[in-house]
Amino acid sequence: MKVLVAIDDAISAKVVCQFVSNHKWPNDTELLFAHVIDPTGYDLDNIAFSDIVHLNVTEAESEAQNLLNGLAAAIKLSHPKVHCQAQIVKGEPADAIIKLTQSWKADLLVAGSHGRSGFKRILLGSVSMTLLAKAQCSVLLVKPDLVQSDESMNAANKESTPIIGRIIIAIDESEVSDKLVDFVTQHIWSKAAQFKIISVVQYAHTIGVYPPPDLAGRLGAILEGRRTHMAKAVERLQLALPKHSVMSEIVEGDPKQEISEFAEHWYASLIIIGHHNRKGLEKLFGSTSLATFCHAQCSVLMIKS
Repeated sequence: MKVLVAIDDAISAKVVCQFVSNHKWPNDTELLFAHVIDPTGYDLDNIAFSDIVHLNVTEAESEAQNLLNGLAAAIKLSHPKVHCQAQIVKGEPADAIIKLTQSWKADLLVAGSHGRSGFKRILLGSVSMTLLAKAQCSVLLVKPDLVQSDESMNAANKESTPIIGRIIIAIDESEVSDKLVDFVTQHIWSKAAQFKIISVVQYAHTIGVYPPPDLAGRLGAILEGRRTHMAKAVERLQLALPKHSVMSEIVEGDPKQEISEFAEHWYASLIIIGHHNRKGLEKLFGSTSLATFCHAQCSVLMIKS
């Protein structure tokens, strides 16, 4: 498995790498720590300051390389069988990261999210939005607020659930849902990890003023299909992770709202959700996965088809 870890700055680096170090990656995992330097952030047309610009870019590269090397070395200590490397790239941050995931053929992109206020920041063209929309691989966006609050909680209470301790897997009946379970079964989780498989059924709004014929039969078929699919997912997880708690629940309501609210009430530290990898922003804006990322208080792993 090839995992690209995009580092923005020292603050996000701590948050992202804390998340990465707490996850027990398979032994054959390759981790590439990358940082993007955007030369257009300097006034290159101003000849009088050309030397200063060159110096600033050079210093930025040196500092970034030292940061990445330090992170790679730290992860290597906790995961000695994982291959780590570091790379500096130049360009517009989001596009450069996307190109690197493609050229390096990454299976997963891990990045920090600064979007503390949901749609307000994301809709302004943030790097997070571009990564979610354009990355062909799965994307894990780590929310800094939750990691920091978990860190404080654990310091006050040694028996508190550790980071990546409560994982929600949001499924329906699609092939993408099977990939969510595949991801979980192929990884090694902490001993305290608990899994909750949820499936949100939205049907109340279809009744309207004039309910369609055989409404009860349709709803019954939907629920029966979800129960069957969920039972198979639970069975697979229990077989693969016999020492972990695996629970399931069907939730009624709008998936765009219910998944994040359920995660908050259950004190989840990670939501794993699928996304049908259709065309860019126009599809992503109406997706359950984007709404979940925007509203969730915890980190979100979006696995793409």
